[in-house]
Order: sequence, then C-alpha cells, then structure tokens
Amino acid sequence: MDYLTPFLIALVIFFIILWVGFQWYKKNKEYNEKIKENLDDEHIIDPKTGTKITLEQAENGYWEEPEDKLGIMSENDIQKLYTEEEKETERTLNYLKENFLKLEVDNDTWLTLWQTKIVNQYDNFQHHIPFKAQNSNGTFFLALVELGSNTDIPYRIGSYYLENQIMLWLTVDFDLGHYYFREKTSAEKIMDKVRNNNDFNLTTYETFTFKKTQNIHRVEQILKVIEQEKGFEIEFMGSNIFIKNLRHANLEDLHKIEKIVETIVDRG
Repeated sequence: MDYLTPFLIALVIFFIILWVGFQWYKKNKEYNEKIKENLDDEHIIDPKTGTKITLEQAENGYWEEPEDKLGIMSENDIQKLYTEEEKETERTLNYLKENFLKLEVDNDTWLTLWQTKIVNQYDNFQHHIPFKAQNSNGTFFLALVELGSNTDIPYRIGSYYLENQIMLWLTVDFDLGHYYFREKTSAEKIMDKVRNNNDFNLTTYETFTFKKTQNIHRVEQILKVIEQEKGFEIEFMGSNIFIKNLRHANLEDLHKIEKIVETIVDRG
C-alpha cells in the first residue's frame, strides 16, 4: 500500500487545484458578466441624484432631476451591483431617502463628530449626506470607514477593510459625560466575573471613561436600552449620543438603531 500513498496524495492535490480553479473561473466569469452588462448599458448614474442619463447628455451638461427628486436607485440597478454588501448598502440609502428628511449641515457642526473616539480610531473616515428622523432630533448618515492599508506587503486577508457603515447622531438636553462603549471580548467577560471596575455594570459592552457624568441615573437608563442590541460601538460626549454599526450598512442594523432612538425619545 505504501507505493499508492504518493499517488493518492497527488490525486488529492490535483482535485483541490481543480476545485480552486473552478471556483476562480466561476467567480471571474460572474464578475466579467457584470462588467459587460454595465458596459453595454449606455446610461450613467448621477452620484448625487441617482438619475440615469446617457453619456451624450452628461457631456452636454444635461443633468435631469429624477421624477421623485429623491434619487432612489431602482431594484433593477441594484441587482447590477457586484457584491451583496453593495446591494444592501444601496437599499439602506434608499430607505433613508424615502423615510427621512435630507439635511444641510455646516462644517462647524461636523467638528463635534471629528472629536469623537469613534472617528479617530479609523485611518480614514468620511461621512455622507445626513438625514433627519421625522419624529425626533436623531440624524442618520452613512460613514465610509477605512482601517489598515491596502498596500501592505504581504497583504493579509482581514488586515484591511473599507466599507460604508450606519451612524446615528442624537442630542439630548443634559450632560452625558464622555464615555466610549464597545462589545466585550471573551477575556473581559471572564475578568468582569472576578472584578468589574467599570463605571456601569454592563453585560454586553465594555466601558471606557474619559469624563464622568453627574447624571448617572439618566445615563444608565439610556444604556439599558442600548444594551438590548449587539453589534454596535457607542459614544456619549457632552449632550451627544453616537451609535455606529460594525459591518456594512444594512436595513437590519438601521432598524435596530431606529428602535433604540424611539425608546430613548419616548422615555425622555
């Protein structure tokens, strides 16, 4: 049987190479089909309005207002996008355009956002057009976050990411202090059973304190609402609450944040 071993190993390696090659061919074929489909489409999309126009119209300076003036991307156009993440992000943006009010925010207002720990932990952070919730003073927007470098050599999967995520900015009428919260690691959960020295007794989120609040009870009430949901990073700074998800923008996370905002506003 020993003489068969090298043959069997070679056979297994052959089939592995064959399978990997097939998967690459399949993925590359799908990608090329998407590229061809987009190239065959004689229209381009205005990035501000989502309106489809011909290249000739664009060259002549003609940018037609969309019929609904919201710039909603049709589901047919969404299906032409290559990744599921891109599709979910566009559906999320469509939802914001359809159900929220577009805001004009000056640069001075954005300065508050740039002072947060959330923003400054990323190598690059860019915000998109903000939208205001109609039943509260909460502001939603997509944030393009970049971490790591795509030029690292050797390039490692997971060492770099660039994606659009959802962020909420909500103001309240009292001082929250300055705290940053993220989900606890396994080690932190074990350590908390021995000694929990966090300012707030939270099960899901680890607390990082930069300035204590004098309104402990009111902050605790808000944290009880937030801790019911996972997958976010949160920051309280002054009278501002910032909540951002940790994956690509999607309707599931957006609805969770909507629920949090609604509960906080209802409780006052």
